[in-house]
Amino acid sequence: MRAKPDRITLQGFQYFPEGAGALEILRRFVLITGAAAGIGRATSRVLARRGYALALLDRDGDGLESVHDEIVRRGTTALSWKVDLAASSADEQIAEIASALSGRPERLAAVVNCAGVGGWNPVEKVTPDDWDRIIDVNLRGAFLVARHMVPLLRTQTGGAFVVIASDSARWPFPDRTAYCASKHGLVGFADALREELRPSGTRVSVLTMSRVDTGFNGGQAGSRPEALRPEVVAGVVDFVLAQPPLVEIREISLTSVASPFGPFTAVAQMGKSCG
Repeated sequence: MRAKPDRITLQGFQYFPEGAGALEILRRFVLITGAAAGIGRATSRVLARRGYALALLDRDGDGLESVHDEIVRRGTTALSWKVDLAASSADEQIAEIASALSGRPERLAAVVNCAGVGGWNPVEKVTPDDWDRIIDVNLRGAFLVARHMVPLLRTQTGGAFVVIASDSARWPFPDRTAYCASKHGLVGFADALREELRPSGTRVSVLTMSRVDTGFNGGQAGSRPEALRPEVVAGVVDFVLAQPPLVEIREISLTSVASPFGPFTAVAQMGKSCG
């Protein structure tokens, strides 16, 4: 009997099959985008410990393989695909992934949309390519995932679509025109999707956070100890998914009380100046 290969290439994207130590029981899948790093990686770890089988997506093949292997070593089922949500092939690739998941004995219980990119520049220095990349990953990517995964979520009561947004969706920051536009659009998309999915019992939740201590936008993870930890955000995602099927948490806003950055701090400072 031949051993399973470590990875298989299917129509131009990587598929890392589940490890030999995966539990052979029926479970519910959670699909996570942006799973290779930051909030997505932390969420993958937390939900794996909870017992969910995971479908992991990211454009970083090495990071994706790393988190995949870590999860299967814990004895958890994981399927992983290398996908760039901004690529022209993304729609076809996600359709293939949905087809693969629909053939599994486990049901898709939830989608956690963590994938995101940033870019801080004055508007006159933002190129059309910069703009398109941010909008395509942050907004169009969420649409493509919903387009193909919502039919699977609708097959059961209590499915969930969780959107990791940002306080940039609620507060204007200078030099972030593309990023703020993408996050405003993402929250608007989630609000409309919620109304669309309510008849099927599928819940839509949005998390808006201030600064999180990750490597986002070229930052160095661990360099901002005053910020939220990605594991904290992942724990909130776990809390959202743990609610009874009829309970929908529509939006949660998170910040660190130690952070000097973000709208909550700005509002507090405005209050002091007026006092």
